[in-house]
Amino acid sequence: MNFVTRFSAAGTLLLASSLAAPAHAGNIGISEFDSTSSGRGFSTIAVADSPSAIIYNPANITRLPGLQLNFGMAAMMPRWEYVPLDDQTVGTKSETAVSTPPSFSLTYNLGNPGGIGDIAAGLGFYVPWGSSFSWPAEWAGRQSVQKITLQIFEVSPVLAWRPHPMVAVGAGLRVMPGNVYLKQAVDFGTEAGGTVEMAGSGTGMGASAGIGVWPLDGLSLGFSWRSAGTVKMTGQSDFDFPAPFDTKANDRDVETEVPVAQMFRAGVAYDVLPKKLNVSAAFMYQMWSTFKELAVTFIDADGNREVLAQPRNAKNSVSLHLGGEYRLSDSVAVRAGYVYDQKVLPEDTVNPAPPNSDLHLATVGASYYMGQYGVHAHFENVFYAPRESKTSSFPAKWQGGWAGGTMAYVFGLNVSAAFGAAPEAAAAPAPEETSAVDSAPAADVSPATVETLPASTPEEAAPATTLPTP
Repeated sequence: MNFVTRFSAAGTLLLASSLAAPAHAGNIGISEFDSTSSGRGFSTIAVADSPSAIIYNPANITRLPGLQLNFGMAAMMPRWEYVPLDDQTVGTKSETAVSTPPSFSLTYNLGNPGGIGDIAAGLGFYVPWGSSFSWPAEWAGRQSVQKITLQIFEVSPVLAWRPHPMVAVGAGLRVMPGNVYLKQAVDFGTEAGGTVEMAGSGTGMGASAGIGVWPLDGLSLGFSWRSAGTVKMTGQSDFDFPAPFDTKANDRDVETEVPVAQMFRAGVAYDVLPKKLNVSAAFMYQMWSTFKELAVTFIDADGNREVLAQPRNAKNSVSLHLGGEYRLSDSVAVRAGYVYDQKVLPEDTVNPAPPNSDLHLATVGASYYMGQYGVHAHFENVFYAPRESKTSSFPAKWQGGWAGGTMAYVFGLNVSAAFGAAPEAAAAPAPEETSAVDSAPAADVSPATVETLPASTPEEAAPATTLPTP
C-alpha cells in the first residue's frame, strides 16, 4: 500500500465508522424527526398521533384522519473532550458546529373505499444521518480527523391498510441520497505538515414495514422493520503536501459502499388515564454485526484500481425507550422520556469521528394546539459514557479516551396541521363495518382518542371529544 492510499483509506473508513453509530444526535445518527415523538423518548412505535409515524411505524398512519402535515427542525450541538491515555489531566475539546436537520411528513386517509378497510398514504423527508464537527488543528488525533460533515437524506413514500379495526399494516420505500466531506492532517516528522481533503456523494435504497395492533380499549401495540441498505459513495481526494513531499500528492478517485444496519422495533402504549395520560415504551434492535469490514477502491489517473479492506467488527446493539404524554388541558400537552442507546464499535476499531459509546438521553417536550393547528417543541440532554480507544487501524495508531458526561444538547420545533376527515367510501359499508376513523370528524379527534381501540359498531364507538387534532 503506497503513501497516498494509506491516508486516503483512513479518511474513508472514518465515514463508515460515523454511520456505524447509535441513531441519536451526537454520534452523527439522528432520530429527531418530530418533537411529539422526541419529547417522549422516541417511544412512539405504538403511538398514532403524528404523520411522523411514516418513519417510526408506517402502519399507524391509518389512524390519522384526513390530511395531516408536519414540518420541523432540530438544532443539535454535540461536543466531545479527548484525554490521552498516558495523561488524563490534559484534554482537548472538539469544535463542533450546530446542525439543523429538517423533517417533513404528509399523510392522507383515503377512508374505506369499497368497504375493504381504511387506506392511507404518506410521504416523508428526513435526515437520519447529518452532522458536522471538527477538532483543533494541532490536536493529537489530527491524522485521523480534523473535520467531518456527513449528510444522508431519506425520502420515504408509504402505503398502509387497516382491514380490521384491530389491525393495520404498512410498507414503504427508502431513497437515501447523501454526501460527505472529511479533512485530516498528514505529518512528515518535520515542522511542515500537509492535509488531505475528501468529498463524495452517493445514493442507497431500502424498505420499511410495520404492523399496528389495538387489542383492548386504550392499549396499542406496534412492530416495525427497516431493511439493511448500502450507500454507494464515490468521490475525489485532494492532497496538499509541502515540498519535497508534494511529488507524492497525487489526487485519486475513491469508491466505497457504506452499509446501513437492518433494524427491528417493537412498542407498546397505554392510556393510563383516558384522554389525559398515555405512557409508552419501545425496544430497538440494530443488526450491525454484518459490518465486518469496509472495502475501499482507489482509482488513479490511468484507471488502475487498488482495493483496501479494513476491519470494523461492529456489534449488534439495543436501544430502550420510555416516555409519556399528559394533557394539561384541551390545548396543552407535556411530555417526558428516557433512552438508553448501546455502543456498536469495539475498542480496537472505535475512533474520534465521532467516538462511539453508550448513550443516555433525557427528553422533555410540550405542545400547544389551536384548533386544527399545533406547535410542538422538545429538548434533549445526551449523556455520554466514558470510552477508550486503542485501535491501530489508522496512521497515527489512534489511542485515547473520552470523559463521560453531557456531550450534546438538542432543541426541536415542529408545526402541524390537520385538514378534513377521511372521504366517504364509494359504497358505504354496513354499520357494523364502520371504523372509528370513518365515524368521527377530524377536528374532534385528540391524540388519546386516536390511540383508543376503534369499535366495530357506532354504538360501541368512543365518544367524540373536543380536543384539537395535533
